[in-house]
Order: sequence, then C-alpha cells, then structure tokens
Amino acid sequence: MAPFCIDLVEKGFAVWNLEYRRIGEEGGGWPGTFHDVADGIDCLRILEKNII
Repeated sequence: MAPFCIDLVEKGFAVWNLEYRRIGEEGGGWPGTFHDVADGIDCLRILEKNII
C-alpha cells in the first residue's frame, strides 16, 4: 500500500491506512472488525471537522 499512498499524497490527498483486527486475532471477526472500521470512519469525521 505504501507506493499507492505516497502517490495519492503527492497528488494532494490526505491518506491513512486503517488497521483492523482480523479473524483469529483477539476481538477479530464480527463485531470487532466492524467496530474497528466504524471507529476509523468516526475519527475521520472528527479530523475533517477540525480541518475544514
């Protein structure tokens, strides 16, 4: 993902790579992975409000 992210940043996009728990990891699978992704989206909304 790094080369793709670097390319996007160079084009002026804000980029982050969201990490989440996977099946087989503690808390992974339903609903843990869903909550990880939802929390990341919520964080993006907070950052957006502080930037704009």
